[in-house]
Amino acid sequence: MSASLAVATPVAAAVERAAQPPRLLDQVAEAARKRGASEPTTEQLASWVRAYIVFHGKQHPRDLGLPAVSRFLQHVVRTEKPPLPALEAARAALELLYNHVLSMDLGELPRPQPLRLLDQMSQVLRVRHYSPRTEACYLHWARHFILFHGKRHARHPVKCLRRAVERRSRQRLPTGRASLLGNHILRLCLPDDQIQQRGRLERLHDSETFMPAPSAATAD
Repeated sequence: MSASLAVATPVAAAVERAAQPPRLLDQVAEAARKRGASEPTTEQLASWVRAYIVFHGKQHPRDLGLPAVSRFLQHVVRTEKPPLPALEAARAALELLYNHVLSMDLGELPRPQPLRLLDQMSQVLRVRHYSPRTEACYLHWARHFILFHGKRHARHPVKCLRRAVERRSRQRLPTGRASLLGNHILRLCLPDDQIQQRGRLERLHDSETFMPAPSAATAD
């Protein structure tokens, strides 16, 4: 009798486990694999979903909505280093979770701004699909502009930014970079006639010749 129970118990336990639905993180991993993700990427996506659940006190994601997603992404972009890759990885994990595992349509997930000005500039450039080479050039000129004005935040010396646009020297910001920094990052709404006063508004392409970004040692 006892021997039959000893044999039946593991079998019953296996049947019971098979009857239970897979864990949420296992479902996330399986959904990632079905979409061609590599094992390291699958583990990263599951890790971000786990972090999201823990951040909200282990509540089930089905009980959370877009405001909860927004709070978590703001936490990620303000605490992780570097912030932009972490933000995109977390967004990808939550999109996978809600769109393909839970089948909940939350719409487009938010993309909160990072704290640092140059990170904000990188974020705008990446959303607009600028090339890494162009991004490096824009960041070089923005950094150059801030250092030229004694490391003051670019939002405060608005007159300096407008003067930089008007005078366009090697020590100041070229018009295309000034337009991006002033209008799209700082939201200063600089008039088009000021931005274009010394020439047409520049749009950098990979084929354009421009001053290369300095090495990491000299940029900082």
